[in-house]
Amino acid sequence: MNRALGPGKLTRIQRGAAAQWVLDYCDGRGRRRRRALSTDKRAAERLRSELIHRRDLEAAGLGQVEGQSMPLAELRDCYLADLSVRVGAKQLRSVTDSLARLLAWLPAQRVRDVRAVDVLRFRAERVRSGCANRTANVDLAALMAMFRWAVQVNLIAESPVRSIRRLPTTEAHQRHQRRALSDA
Repeated sequence: MNRALGPGKLTRIQRGAAAQWVLDYCDGRGRRRRRALSTDKRAAERLRSELIHRRDLEAAGLGQVEGQSMPLAELRDCYLADLSVRVGAKQLRSVTDSLARLLAWLPAQRVRDVRAVDVLRFRAERVRSGCANRTANVDLAALMAMFRWAVQVNLIAESPVRSIRRLPTTEAHQRHQRRALSDA
């Protein structure tokens, strides 16, 4: 029978003139850890609850929920590194350019900060600036693919843009009407 991991023990240790609050706890694998948290008791208690919460999520197999705090640049780099071995150079360049354009425009810095409304504003701005619906969809598809990949490899729990639908690309929505070649 396994014992519960528990909340750990928060103790005050005097080091010179300053007192430090230290947490003794067991990590997700059951190993004992000791970590200095803060000189302020309230801050140490808050940090302890966050640390224990992350540990419990990890132990329950829900560590990808914490992936929502991952920086977008780090996620992009991981995705592009994996993509580089699966696709050709031209597609990799296209995806890299689309993601660079979109991530530079978005105000979000972390996965959890990405809001669908900001992505919709980006897409609307692209169309307003003269891009065709299909071009705006290509940028959106790169972002959606990156988040879909992150969910599949358990880096994040869910995609923040999963509910966005693509713009129509029917003949009525094309900027340049396509036509067949003449005999000449």
